[in-house]
Amino acid sequence: MRKLLFGQIAIETKAAEIMRTGVKYKDACHVASAIYAECEYFISKEARLLKYKSNEIKMVTPIEFVEAFRFEKAHPFTGDAIRL
Repeated sequence: MRKLLFGQIAIETKAAEIMRTGVKYKDACHVASAIYAECEYFISKEARLLKYKSNEIKMVTPIEFVEAFRFEKAHPFTGDAIRL
């Protein structure tokens, strides 16, 4: 219970920080949750949301995400070999 409460407070604090850059509440909560979960990428098609810049997470479109791994020889999540 204590860990859950700490996580909620950490996410709410981060969301408030993100909102100060002009991001709406629900979007800020989604991004803050992704940061808390230590995600490397946040994928969105919303131009307004993609303007948020952070050293903690990469904000990308679906196409940018796919392009980032286009020439990789291993699956970005499992590490399994990919046929090119």
